[in-house]
Amino acid sequence: MKGRNVAAAIQVVLLAAIAMPLAGCGGAAGAAAPAAVLRDYLDALADGDAEGACDALVDELKQRMSKLTKANDTPAAVCESALKAAKTGLTDELMQEARETKFATTVQGDRAFVKAIGGGDDAVGLKRLNGRWYIARGILGPLEGPLTRRSDMAAQKAVRNTVTLVEACGARTGIYRKCKPLRREYIGPTGDATAETHFDGFKATATSDTGTRFNITRSDLNYVQSCSPAGAGLCQANGSW
Repeated sequence: MKGRNVAAAIQVVLLAAIAMPLAGCGGAAGAAAPAAVLRDYLDALADGDAEGACDALVDELKQRMSKLTKANDTPAAVCESALKAAKTGLTDELMQEARETKFATTVQGDRAFVKAIGGGDDAVGLKRLNGRWYIARGILGPLEGPLTRRSDMAAQKAVRNTVTLVEACGARTGIYRKCKPLRREYIGPTGDATAETHFDGFKATATSDTGTRFNITRSDLNYVQSCSPAGAGLCQANGSW
């Protein structure tokens, strides 16, 4: 049960502050291993160092906190206020357990997933930016699901819109390859999407702010929808969507 208690502690971040009026944080997490970044985050939270805890979070996660609370403040200030409020829900005993808990880490390129051993299937997702690891997902408890779905759906919409625009270009030129490089107006306002084009097909890609990548590949007359990592968010276990 120890690992499960720690898993709960990891997720007690915004829930205690969500109904409260919120009153910077920033900087860079060190170039430590993913589990070490998570441990530094927990240590900072236990010590009441909201600024230090925020340093371990990727900017996109702070922005999601800000959108969720609808606070009229910067994402950095929202992050710090939320973590200060969340600290009130964590006992000294629980935080000591967190300090003693061992973690298992899985690294997939610039993504990593850290689980408390004995803590079930809940994992904290980290993203590597410029050689440094930041916490990107898995600390918002029951709020994580709706936020993940919203982000993934936006990425899927961006891919579909990009397919429509590349198809229109292909119809005009007769060869998809002439649509390369993909101009910015093909991307549209729905998200960051790109397309790789060749003679008789293309691959459109968009990445959710959760890190899940969604693709639509056109080859001959067939479309294939794929995504990675499989099983994350709206990406099905078989790597499709």
